[in-house]
Amino acid sequence: MSKYSYFNEKAVPAIQKVASNSYVVGVQKAVLKVVPMILVSSIITLYNIVKTYVPALPALDPISNYSFGLIGIMTAFLIPYYLLEEKHDSRKIVGGMTGLAVFMLAMNPKILEEGNLYNFSNFGAAGMFVAIICGLFIVMIFRLSNRLNLASEDSPLPDFCKEWFNSIIPIFVILLISTIAVYNFEFDLFNFIVLLCNPILGIVDTYWGGLLIVLLQTVVYTFGISCWVFNGAIWPITTAALAANAAAFAAGTSLPYVYSYGFDYAYIIFGGMGVTLPLAVYFLRSKSKRLKLLGKVYIGPTLLNINEPIMYGNVVWNPILMIPSWLCTIANYSIAYLLVRIGLIMPPISSFGLWFLPYPLPSLLIGGISAAIVCCLLIALDFVIWRPFFKAYERNILKEEEEAAAAQA
Repeated sequence: MSKYSYFNEKAVPAIQKVASNSYVVGVQKAVLKVVPMILVSSIITLYNIVKTYVPALPALDPISNYSFGLIGIMTAFLIPYYLLEEKHDSRKIVGGMTGLAVFMLAMNPKILEEGNLYNFSNFGAAGMFVAIICGLFIVMIFRLSNRLNLASEDSPLPDFCKEWFNSIIPIFVILLISTIAVYNFEFDLFNFIVLLCNPILGIVDTYWGGLLIVLLQTVVYTFGISCWVFNGAIWPITTAALAANAAAFAAGTSLPYVYSYGFDYAYIIFGGMGVTLPLAVYFLRSKSKRLKLLGKVYIGPTLLNINEPIMYGNVVWNPILMIPSWLCTIANYSIAYLLVRIGLIMPPISSFGLWFLPYPLPSLLIGGISAAIVCCLLIALDFVIWRPFFKAYERNILKEEEEAAAAQA
C-alpha cells in the first residue's frame, strides 16, 4: 500500500470535487487570463533589482503599472464572463461589460469639477477581491433574471435582439443597487474589506494574532487577491512592533513582540508569500513534461521570492495546491514563534528591504546563524508538506498528457 494511499483515497476526491465546481472553475479561468500581465510585471521587478545597483538604467515602472497595475479591472470583466460561460449563458460578454461598470462604481471615485478622480492603485492587485465579489454578485442577478426573460427561445426575434432584451433587466437592477450603495449610502467596498481585518490587527502581540495576519494574507493570495490589499492596515502595526523591539534591544531589555515587520522574511515566506519554493523545485523535477517546462520558467523568479507567476499560473483557485500553501504558512509561523519564545532565535530588530535575496540569506541577515539554520530546517519541512499534494496534482497532469497523446495517435 502506498504511503499516500489514505490521502489519495479520501482527501484528493474531496478536493477535486471542490476544484470542479463551476464557480471555482470560472474564477480560476479568469485569473489565469491575467497571468501574462503578471509575468510582464515580474520582468520589470527583476529589472528594478538590477537597476538598484546600476542607477543609470532608465525607469521602466510604467510597464508594470499598465500590466500588473491593471489586473483588478481586467478581472472585473473576466470573472462574470467566465462564470456565465460555465453556466452556458450566452450573455457572458454583456456580463463582463457590466462587471467593468460595477467595478468602476465600487471604486467610489471623488467627484470634482474636472471629472471623477479614481485611486489608480485600486485598478491593480488591490482590486482583485472587489472584482471577484462584484463578479459573483453580477452572475447571481443574471441567473435570477432567467425567470424574467422578455424574449423566449422560440421568439421570432434575431438572437442578438433576444440577448439585448434579456440583458436589460439584470443590468438595470445591478447598476441600480450599486449606485444606491455607493452614492446614497456611501458604501466603500475597498475600505470595508480592510475594516474586516482590524479586529485581527488588535491582537498582533499574541500567537493567534500573528498567525491570523500571516494566514489571512496567504489565504487571500491563493484566491487570487494580492496580499498587498492589506498592507495599508498591517504595515503600521508591524513596523510599530519592530520599532518597539529595536528600542528594547538598544536598552538591553527583553523584546516585547515576536511577530513584527521582517518576521515573514526571516522564517515564513520562502519563495514568496505562500511558501512556493518547494513547489517550484518539484515542478522542475516533475515527470510531467508540462510541469517540468513550467518549473524552468518559475524557478528563477521564485528563488528571488517573486512568485506571482507560479501562484497565478498554478496555485490560485486550485485546492490541491492551495491547501499545502496554507499548511506551510501555519507550520513555519508556529515553529518560529515557539523558537523565539524559548530564546533559540530572535525576532527582527531592524528594518529589512533585501527581500529578493535567495534563502537562507534573508534569515541570516535578519537573525544571524541560528535563524539561517532554522530557515533551512523549515524549508526541509515545507518540502515534506508539499510532496503528497504535488504528487496528487502531478498524477492529474500526467493523466491529461496521456489522454492527449492517445487522442493524437
